[in-house]
Amino acid sequence: MGRTLLPPATRVLRPLIALFLTACAAFAATPALAQSETRTITVLAQRADPAINALTEAYQSATGVRVVTIAEPLLDAAAIRSRLGAGDIDVLWLRDPLLAPELANSDHLAPLTGEHAAAAPATQRDADANWIVAAHRARVFVVNSDHAIIVERPGGERSEPRSIYDAWNPTLGDGAFLFARPEHGSMRAHLGAFLTVTSPIDVTRWAGQMQRQRVRIVEDEHQVVRAVGTLEALSGFTDSDIVEEGKRNGWPVRGLLMRHDLADRDGNVANPIGPVLVPMICARPANAPSPALADAFIEFALGESAQRMLGETPGVLDASGAGETLEGQEPAPVDTHSIIANAREGVSRLHIVLPH
Repeated sequence: MGRTLLPPATRVLRPLIALFLTACAAFAATPALAQSETRTITVLAQRADPAINALTEAYQSATGVRVVTIAEPLLDAAAIRSRLGAGDIDVLWLRDPLLAPELANSDHLAPLTGEHAAAAPATQRDADANWIVAAHRARVFVVNSDHAIIVERPGGERSEPRSIYDAWNPTLGDGAFLFARPEHGSMRAHLGAFLTVTSPIDVTRWAGQMQRQRVRIVEDEHQVVRAVGTLEALSGFTDSDIVEEGKRNGWPVRGLLMRHDLADRDGNVANPIGPVLVPMICARPANAPSPALADAFIEFALGESAQRMLGETPGVLDASGAGETLEGQEPAPVDTHSIIANAREGVSRLHIVLPH
């Protein structure tokens, strides 16, 4: 029998079809885990916030690497260690900076190897680069933008709340001020930083006045902003980025940067100092499935373009503490690095300010 001749089009397509089938076989033989490692990283965040959202979107756009963000309200180091045990987290994003030393001390974090991490100043990382500051938010008074609040001070001075001591100004009235639980999170870091700029005696006196004013405590920062937005409260302590989130939710709220003045016993300001900036911490778990990609993501977050983007994000500041949120703010912000680096000492002293 004679050889069957294929149509010209078939003769052209056959090698291409064979090549395609060979490629499919090779892809099918590649382990699924290896495929995911080369294209996907997973970020565990204590809370979804504008900073991590902006970073993940920019990183995916710039690199094509898919970033999966898991937001879980893990409030203590034990809960985070338990979650990391699954071995599926590449990057850790902490809003409670006091947890970073605890996780590093228990060997749950690995040293970062990137150039930006190595070059970061000592005020933005621990000595072994197990964790690094990637961004900040400021602690603010949240007020209702439809309801003016003016406090009166000794001597007849009147203004919007501006000092931490205005939290118990008699003008506000009993129960009109609130903050989130101080056992963890931003409020714990805030009070810890307050301790670094004053004395335990002064903070105890401040906390006692908060109790007498019957300041209310709610579960989280989101509830603080919602209560002020609905006029269930006149004001409260919260984070600048959560105020911005409240605005996006349609609540009439705005944030007022607060000073942390050192006052004498008569209430006179002896040394005005700036707002507390609470760091957002980046770290790589010791058992990260894709350590190289994790380090690359953190390097991107610390790079010039990403840092500039963070500084321009409403309610967010960059790793150095600069950004539009603090424009025109005087005096200088409170440096919270000392309370982070010495977390154990700071936390042990916080019992004096818990208003229970």
